[in-house]
Amino acid sequence: MKKLFFLVLLVPFLAVAQVTESQILTMSELTIKQGHNEQFKAGVKMYKECYEKNNGTDSWNLWSRLQGEGTVYVLTGMVKNWTEFDKDDEAGKACRDIVINMIMPHIEKKCVSFGLYYAGNEH
Repeated sequence: MKKLFFLVLLVPFLAVAQVTESQILTMSELTIKQGHNEQFKAGVKMYKECYEKNNGTDSWNLWSRLQGEGTVYVLTGMVKNWTEFDKDDEAGKACRDIVINMIMPHIEKKCVSFGLYYAGNEH
């Protein structure tokens, strides 16, 4: 009887998992060193210009946190599956030095996390 009960509960989730398309949301929370906000923003602007100049195709969003302690940004992006993390990004490689020299020195700490989005499940 217990197995039947769990099967009845599980069947709707199996149907949803097969019908909906999922994507992976990447989120990097970046805490900026005190007094380094303008340098960080200038570095991000330089990277964006370099990436576009090199015909980069990936997209991302940079959010600024409005409350809380310190200056914190959240960098978000979407990928369709885990294998997309391994794809070559020539534009990103061309602009890597900007990240290393103009962005990373201004970051105090970062926290990376992932979320799963199921299309078609909007309320």
